[in-house]
Amino acid sequence: MKGYVSITVLLLALLIAAASCRKFESGYPGVKTFSFQTPIVFPPDTFMIIYNFTAYGDKTANVVLDTSGVWRIERISDPRLSVVVRNQQMQSFIINIADTLGLQGNSNYQVVATNTSGQIEYNNFYLLFTKLDIDYASFEPKF
Repeated sequence: MKGYVSITVLLLALLIAAASCRKFESGYPGVKTFSFQTPIVFPPDTFMIIYNFTAYGDKTANVVLDTSGVWRIERISDPRLSVVVRNQQMQSFIINIADTLGLQGNSNYQVVATNTSGQIEYNNFYLLFTKLDIDYASFEPKF
């Protein structure tokens, strides 16, 4: 009987350990999620960037889109972080809660998230990018 209890406790401990290692889901199943740490080249029409914060500072993602288009960029997490998109000319566009921009294909964009509040309870911060079915040629603002 003691053997069964020991095995049951061991299996329960393994199950709890495996469940605690589960990858955090963004709440958008099927949406490709990229780390800010690796260059994002020619992503799909809907994707997310994940930033991991534990202290003050900037985290920069480099994004290159395959074609010009109109994109909606939306914060999915804590609004206390600041988010800026920079183009190759180093012009900056601040993303409030969500913004829509005309972005050029084959251009490098830096998407910078900054923790300036001093709060360290952040874990994962997500930005959602969605390519919209809007004519790029007639859309403003282009960036």
